[in-house]
Amino acid sequence: MKDATGWGFNLDGETGQLTVTTPTGRQHRTQPETILKPTVEKPDESTKDNLHDDTEEPPF
Repeated sequence: MKDATGWGFNLDGETGQLTVTTPTGRQHRTQPETILKPTVEKPDESTKDNLHDDTEEPPF
């Protein structure tokens, strides 16, 4: 149905807001939820690789 003539879709690349226009001219807008980047309390410790000696045979 939304492929029918008269429907319009506009995505704002900056805000991510999608505006849908129906054949009757009504507009519906959606605003995406804010995505927060995770914070790391101690980046010098928690982001380091776990460096251990892999040369030993496994215990099994």
